[in-house]
Amino acid sequence: MTAAQECFLGVSVAETADAEALEHAYGTFRDEATALNADYEPESVNTDGWAATQQAWTRLFPSITVALCFW
Repeated sequence: MTAAQECFLGVSVAETADAEALEHAYGTFRDEATALNADYEPESVNTDGWAATQQAWTRLFPSITVALCFW
């Protein structure tokens, strides 16, 4: 889920924690963002260290830079 300026995008639940399920869930965000702006292409995303999360984002947005959270 992404939230800003009273707008929520990509609210979805992944059935499992593998790359395919996460890609499907994060795909909700991609679909909603591109519905608002057809040219939307994020430059980066901050994720946990879970490989499946990183794979899902790079599948959805091949040119994205994945930054790992250090908390």
